[in-house]
Amino acid sequence: MFCCRSKKKKAKKKAAQAQDLMAQAGAVASQAAEKIRPVAAHLATQAQELAHQGKEWVAPKAAQAAQLAAEAKDKAVTDYIPKAKRVARAAVDAARTTEGDLKTKAQAVQASATAALADPKPKKKRRFLKLTGTLAILGGAAGAAVLLWKRSQPVEDPWAESYWEDVEVPTEDSDEAESGKHKA
Repeated sequence: MFCCRSKKKKAKKKAAQAQDLMAQAGAVASQAAEKIRPVAAHLATQAQELAHQGKEWVAPKAAQAAQLAAEAKDKAVTDYIPKAKRVARAAVDAARTTEGDLKTKAQAVQASATAALADPKPKKKRRFLKLTGTLAILGGAAGAAVLLWKRSQPVEDPWAESYWEDVEVPTEDSDEAESGKHKA
């Protein structure tokens, strides 16, 4: 029994020491928090300012990059792809039409490819625009002709007729005549 009491005393001492240490740690932690709080607030405002500056610096760069990407895409679609198609078509045609061994065909393909690269791109025929313009002009002319023809026709207004002239208005003489006829 003596042994258990000493363990309890030791445990109580250790618990008291632990509470003292926790109290000291809490005090040290609160002192450290008080010292760190202004530094942390300063660092937070500085980080916010730097983020804003970074955003302002990146925005024009991103817009410029987007513009360059759009220009590169347009150039690829309008220049490079059609040119590559012309060269490939010329090379295939040269390979099909050339007679002889492989070396002769390769030279013909190379010559036709360089010729296709040197040639300017063919003009677009724009048939749809020509057709649309022609139809618009013809439609406008037809509309103007119909308008002029309609205006040159005589105008008959059905409401302008004097329909009341056909009706006879009874006079006093005719009323007496009619009443005399009925009496007889």
